[in-house]
Amino acid sequence: MKKGKKTYSKSVNIGCLAMISIGMIGSIIPFPSFATDVNTTSERTKVIGTFEATIVDVRVPAMTTFIYNSNTATMVSQNIPIDNQTNAPIYAKMKEINVSDTSSWKPSLVSPDTHSAEGWNNLTQSQSSEKVALGLFALEGDNWLYDVETTPIWSVYSGDKTKIGTIKNHGLVEAKPTLKAGTSLPTEQVLTTNYIFEFGLEEGTIETDDSKEFTIDINKDVQVNSNGSFSFDNSSWTYNGDRAKVLTSDGAFFVGGKGVSGNYSHPLTETTATFELDVKAMGNDGYRGFNSMMLIRTGNTGLSLSFYPDRVELYDDIFASPIVTHKLTGNQYHTYRIVKDENKGTLYIDGQLIKTFNLRNGSGFGQYLFNFGDGTSNGGSLADTYYKNIRIAPGKALYLN
Repeated sequence: MKKGKKTYSKSVNIGCLAMISIGMIGSIIPFPSFATDVNTTSERTKVIGTFEATIVDVRVPAMTTFIYNSNTATMVSQNIPIDNQTNAPIYAKMKEINVSDTSSWKPSLVSPDTHSAEGWNNLTQSQSSEKVALGLFALEGDNWLYDVETTPIWSVYSGDKTKIGTIKNHGLVEAKPTLKAGTSLPTEQVLTTNYIFEFGLEEGTIETDDSKEFTIDINKDVQVNSNGSFSFDNSSWTYNGDRAKVLTSDGAFFVGGKGVSGNYSHPLTETTATFELDVKAMGNDGYRGFNSMMLIRTGNTGLSLSFYPDRVELYDDIFASPIVTHKLTGNQYHTYRIVKDENKGTLYIDGQLIKTFNLRNGSGFGQYLFNFGDGTSNGGSLADTYYKNIRIAPGKALYLN
């Protein structure tokens, strides 16, 4: 506790001014001033404060309904409002989805990937009555503190995949049921289910050291020669390009310049992996609209990041529109972590969650590789770009909590 200080002081000034005038002669006779000593004392007051625990108060409706039209394989459902009345940000999880004991129809709840879209539409009468895939789809909105983390969430999901997202202090968000089902139902069926949510105070980012999981590390694989040239101890790294390889004094791989190209690749064998790297993209000759790239492809699915001096763009197909366009502070390094978990992707920039997204089949172009550098083959990058601290955790989905 800080000490309070009481100061007691007493001071007396005694003085007299006299002037005696005789003709032209004047005299001032001063008398001295005296002050007593200043006395101080210190006393302590304990101030004890009690911080009351935050009460989690989230409102969801007791019941909602949907209609599934098997003739058109379409679903019409009411939105489920999730109203955070808590004076703090709250995480929302889909803890469980189950068939109610009171339901007159009790199919098994299965994964939506049990059948393809065509497969679901070609289930027989008995198959259609035996199984259904049920899930929850979170709707985008301004009251999510971060981007929605997982959508849709299916009844078979567990662990990290059950977190919907984080709702702002006194924020209202919405979600809606979703399903996949057969289309051969001879009579009307009524399915009663329980959607069990979990809410709690958002813990925020917890720093974890997962360095040992990154078994592919370009810093450990590169070998710098006495003449400044370099090669890779790990022969899995390859370089393709029409310009000399450049490694800067701080260990960054430089790619850039008009009319030249160059990129580095490493093969992949896992469909799930985590990738991390630091990238700085700078303007070159005024060409701020051109970019360098990073590619991840694992067979059926893939993604790419395009690095600009003032932003980064994320695609699941290099010819499609970007899934994410994120503005950045230019001319400085930013750390990117990309988690590719089968057909789901998650992007973090500088430790912050930017987006969780689904990847389309075919976006991997049948290739298995990680690639960074110039994204073009006929002209080269026009943004000077530096890559360093590139590492990969094969088979690991390392999310930041």
